[in-house]
Amino acid sequence: MQNTPDAQKGNYLQQIHKAFADLPIQFRERLCQECQWSIPTFYRMIRSRNRYDSNGEIVRYALSNSDASMIEIVGMEFLDTLQTEFDAFTRQQFGKKSQIHLITPHPSYEPAPNDGNPAES
Repeated sequence: MQNTPDAQKGNYLQQIHKAFADLPIQFRERLCQECQWSIPTFYRMIRSRNRYDSNGEIVRYALSNSDASMIEIVGMEFLDTLQTEFDAFTRQQFGKKSQIHLITPHPSYEPAPNDGNPAES
């Protein structure tokens, strides 16, 4: 394979596939960092369930409000990044921005300052 910029990046399908394939691991790593979880804790949190009383009312949520909020924030940031990468790949391949929109942000969503890293705020 030639050592050109295009050869290093791969073809359009390969670029899109890599972006999607890398996403779960990057999401897990970022969420663990933000919530101060270990990897085993991350997987325990995935398996956790809400607890209900005999009337079907929730008595204990599986996730705290702060954890649920951070999951939403990190998820939206990753979707924004994925959309940007998808647009860049499409622009490179077809010379125009993608007509596909992976997400429509919730009206209340505002990206956190400094890439959402509270340590830099």
